[in-house]
Amino acid sequence: MQSNTLSFKTKIARKLWWLPIGSVPKITCNELKKILKKRPKRTQMLDVRTTQEFSQGHIDNAVNIPLQILRSRIHNLPFKKDSQIIVICFMGTRSAPAVRLLIAFGYPNVVELAGGMSSYNK
Repeated sequence: MQSNTLSFKTKIARKLWWLPIGSVPKITCNELKKILKKRPKRTQMLDVRTTQEFSQGHIDNAVNIPLQILRSRIHNLPFKKDSQIIVICFMGTRSAPAVRLLIAFGYPNVVELAGGMSSYNK
């Protein structure tokens, strides 16, 4: 989609995605665990923590693209746009801006893991 044909709302969302305000769609840890039991390899998960955090423990099959570089990789993500993407961080602070960015760039079914890895590991 050409930038001159984008709606005003989409243009703003693409510029202000990083602001830590507002809510985004969420999935609970229990819901994710049920999904992973049924289809572990087909679940699309984006972990936006740093590579160091990711190396200290992550959910199997999650793709690590730190939030700091996500915007620069937005056109080359390894995800199907029409399938759900679950965004993960440590506590939920970084995943919300990532969810907003993905939605602004045409990924319609994106949710954050409520509570992040800190809740998932409990």
